[in-house]
Amino acid sequence: MSAKGTRMIRGAAIAIAVVAALSSGCASAMFPPHHVFHADRVYIYGRFLMQSDDNLTAAFSIRCRDGRRYKIEFSKDDVVTVIQLTPGVCQLEDVVYRSQGARREMASLRLLGNEHLEPGGVYYVGDFTVTGTIVDRTIEPNLGGFTMKTLTAWGPFAARNNYATTTNELRRRFPSFALVATEDRIPRQ
Repeated sequence: MSAKGTRMIRGAAIAIAVVAALSSGCASAMFPPHHVFHADRVYIYGRFLMQSDDNLTAAFSIRCRDGRRYKIEFSKDDVVTVIQLTPGVCQLEDVVYRSQGARREMASLRLLGNEHLEPGGVYYVGDFTVTGTIVDRTIEPNLGGFTMKTLTAWGPFAARNNYATTTNELRRRFPSFALVATEDRIPRQ
């Protein structure tokens, strides 16, 4: 391989690493069903379903006043998701969309609008579905070869209040939450 080809591959690898680092500014705090409930932590739960025809992803980015950020990743599986946070005042800050690259947008819906989350609190925030569709893909020439550009259309977030059903599934899927009190914090319009 030529020196120019090696530099191009190295440059592409560095660019991918930089994009990954910049787009992942939140800590993922999701955990598996065998996770044990801790009374000094806060838990947010709901369903976060991603409907797409490709490898598109989306995540809610929650920011707390202590400066910490957490993300709730949307899944292609329609299951209850739980994330763990530090107690404090938090809110949904923005939504991160990923297709070929990442894009961050200010959230257009209210979720945990600067609400105080108490230690031991287990809060239902709703069941959400988002759709993503690849509208167009083009290959454009550039100085070193070609670049693929992807145009993606994102559907609005559909929010549902299924507090009783989702809470029952939470208790079945996460046994350590079976006897813990929960609270409905779904956004009210």
